[in-house]
Amino acid sequence: RQTLAHSRQFEVVEVKPSIQERAVGPAACSIESQGPEHWLYLDEKASIFCGEGHPGAWLATAARHDTGCVLMLSFKVEPAKAACDEALHAALIELTRAAGEALPPILVSACLKLQGEALAAVSASMTDLLTGTDEAALHSALIEQVHRHFSLRRIYLALHDVNSKSYRCKLHTGFDSSFTPFAIALSEEDDFFVKIVRRGTPRFITRADDPASDLKRFDIGEDFRGAIVIPLKIGANAVGFIYADQPRGHEAFIMPEAVTSFGALSAGAITALGERMAVQHQAETDSLTGCHNRYFLDRVLEVEIPRVRRYNSPISMLMLDLCDFKRTNDLYGHVFGDYILRETAGIIQTCVRELDIVVRYGGDEFVVLMVNTSEELARRVQDRIEQAFIDRNSEQEDERGMIDISIGLRSANAETISTLLAEADADMYMNKAERKKRQLTEALLELPGSRSDSVDVVISSLLANLNKKEPFNPVHSRRVAFLCLLIARELDLAVADVISLVLAAMLHDVGKASLPVEMLQREGPLTDSERRAVRAHSIVGEEFFKGLAHLEDVRPIIRHHHERFDGDTSGNQGGYPYGLKGADIPLGARVLKLADSVDSLLAGRPYREAWTLERALGFVREQSGAVFDPALVKTLLRLEGWPEKLDSPEALADLYAKVMDEAEDSSPEQIEAPGAVDAPQA
Repeated sequence: RQTLAHSRQFEVVEVKPSIQERAVGPAACSIESQGPEHWLYLDEKASIFCGEGHPGAWLATAARHDTGCVLMLSFKVEPAKAACDEALHAALIELTRAAGEALPPILVSACLKLQGEALAAVSASMTDLLTGTDEAALHSALIEQVHRHFSLRRIYLALHDVNSKSYRCKLHTGFDSSFTPFAIALSEEDDFFVKIVRRGTPRFITRADDPASDLKRFDIGEDFRGAIVIPLKIGANAVGFIYADQPRGHEAFIMPEAVTSFGALSAGAITALGERMAVQHQAETDSLTGCHNRYFLDRVLEVEIPRVRRYNSPISMLMLDLCDFKRTNDLYGHVFGDYILRETAGIIQTCVRELDIVVRYGGDEFVVLMVNTSEELARRVQDRIEQAFIDRNSEQEDERGMIDISIGLRSANAETISTLLAEADADMYMNKAERKKRQLTEALLELPGSRSDSVDVVISSLLANLNKKEPFNPVHSRRVAFLCLLIARELDLAVADVISLVLAAMLHDVGKASLPVEMLQREGPLTDSERRAVRAHSIVGEEFFKGLAHLEDVRPIIRHHHERFDGDTSGNQGGYPYGLKGADIPLGARVLKLADSVDSLLAGRPYREAWTLERALGFVREQSGAVFDPALVKTLLRLEGWPEKLDSPEALADLYAKVMDEAEDSSPEQIEAPGAVDAPQA
């Protein structure tokens, strides 16, 4: 009676023998145990039946032979069949525990059947969880299974956190909003929960156990009815624990064997998922930098591309590349190169947002994928990354420790998402080419702070060969660059066009490196064949740079810098190589034509004395519209004070800095404006 009453799930009443006789119907069977004092009256299926005399009440009856009393388990209201079955299960288990060894065989069989059913139910519900792939989904499912199998209301899941060496809350439900999750350090060996996990046996707690001190973290209150702590442990591997409790008035029948099985399966599911995630992480992670790899990026894009197409949400991508990284590996070794890659990855990861995905795309290329991110927001991330590398490089004393990056940015929506990666890649390579062009320009101009190693091996070799044959070439090229910058400043060119123009000024004569020294330094006239060979230098020169992406924009300027504005190709003063006319000649080539001619006249050549400034400018004025672009001639003629600065390296550096600063704000629409100038009408 005490055992059954203690569960509070049933009423325990005494009835008269007459009721007992009516309650035990003809379908019931009576089995006597080995001892004469225990009897159990059940029907053939060991299920609950309705006894007469209590209309609408479901009864489970048991009798003690020595007293003749009948224990009746009675619901106050008519229950559903499932509730009746649960009542019988509880009664059988409680009677089993109370009976000790003197147990009727039918009761043993019924209890084993109930235990088997409970264990089978737990096992069946946990099967799918053992192969789960989502951590958050698994934690949520475990909470749901605790409620399903044990009907407990407040549930708290805490798992072992390797980094903090503690049990930390992963998920909880049923608690008040004021409840604060907590962590338990594994070093606290005397802690109630740490000891339970170490022991590996579920702990059942009732109010009679005076649990206030052990469960104070959960604020059990006066309403507390009972609780269980389920350790999650496999062998020596402590995974964590589940705490669950029930308030008064909320009854639940809990089978210990089911709890133990549930704990073992839960620990197995969490451990298996952790191992799968570790393998998956290894498959999706670059081992050198710790970033995600290209395989992971492809998987993310498989999910994000349909989402962007469906909801037309913005998505942005940064493509980053280390400039001249192959040279770093070649000069300093792959160990140093790996160090640079790891540091690069670290800087990028510190600059992005928490939800941004950093990927080592391959070799020295990195990708930052930003979902639900507009171009404006992505630009802020790009600015942070660029500034971080600027700050980092400013602290480097050794040039080899510098990290130069180029960044391409593209944003997409539903219409352009399919080309996002390709466009970001193209933008990055374009920026890389522009960055390399700028470094090359500053190195060729020998500007303060420029890197000498920015000069390409091919270019430096060509220039060295040319400078031996034409010793005046370095000075001539820098003077031409100065004049080009003077004119470019008045044209409001964009940064890319200024750099291409200056590079062309520095490299416009490299084609002459293929000519004999005797021909280049001869003071007398050239033969027709020699003159044709000299005229070919513009084509030969631009062919030297074929295949170099960062010099593609320079090639047309070099190729056409000897064309005449009027298109005349006749005589020794005719334009070449193709006889282009007016605006058909690239603007950069027209500027270079004027600057190259002015300096050649002022400096002189082995076959001709230098001209005075007045004579040279007079010739330019006379040939305006014929040899030279008239708009450019007007621009040059109105400039003052430049002849005194023509030979000054400091003036060149200062002018370059000013032009570049002003060009930063130049709009793309302004670039082509000067190209519309035609020859004056006759």
